[in-house]
Amino acid sequence: MDKCPPKNNQRKNKRKNCRLYRQTLFRNQKYSLFNSFINDVIPNIKVASIENRYSRLEELAVRFNLDFDDSYQAVLSEDHNLTIVTMDKDFERIKKRIRIKFLK
Repeated sequence: MDKCPPKNNQRKNKRKNCRLYRQTLFRNQKYSLFNSFINDVIPNIKVASIENRYSRLEELAVRFNLDFDDSYQAVLSEDHNLTIVTMDKDFERIKKRIRIKFLK
């Protein structure tokens, strides 16, 4: 049974890392360590949603000249009190409205 996160674009890297970790542990017969990893990680994965605030996507896109994905992240950040960690300079335009941590 595949207990890695479900397939979708946002979780592609997590799924790949989970599979590599599982393969390495299995190859080295570290089954109990794998089970500990799964029991620790899987229950703590949460999927954030913008609920019914889709009109906010257009508002932020127009007001701050953001792409769809940047607008979506900004709305998630507002709704869930999250900090966006990014190298994307497009977020400079909205940094007074949401918390941003720019990587160098």
